[in-house]
Amino acid sequence: MRKTVLTLMLAASAITSAASAQTAPAPAPATPRPPMRQDANRDGVITRAEAIAQADARFAQMDTDRDGRVSAGEMRAYRTAMHDRMVANGRDVPVPRRAVASMTAWVAGWIRTGTAA
Repeated sequence: MRKTVLTLMLAASAITSAASAQTAPAPAPATPRPPMRQDANRDGVITRAEAIAQADARFAQMDTDRDGRVSAGEMRAYRTAMHDRMVANGRDVPVPRRAVASMTAWVAGWIRTGTAA
């Protein structure tokens, strides 16, 4: 009985080893990624300058009274306008409250320090 069990275990091990030794099918070719909006020169890489330029453009959209600061009212108006654009384009995606709070804190820190860090 022991010899039979041992033989079966060795056979199973050999079959498993042979199966794993076979070559795996080649992975499907990667699909091209959509262009990134921040990548101004379309080289596939976003530089710090490109990211800051995008942030500056967004800040200019939010700062409607052009005083160099974004008030809570301006932020609400910007978010409402962004939401309205998304709805008009059929992309009404609910945003988690945590994400909104995080973004609001980031913008507040950026306004306070003048850096996007």
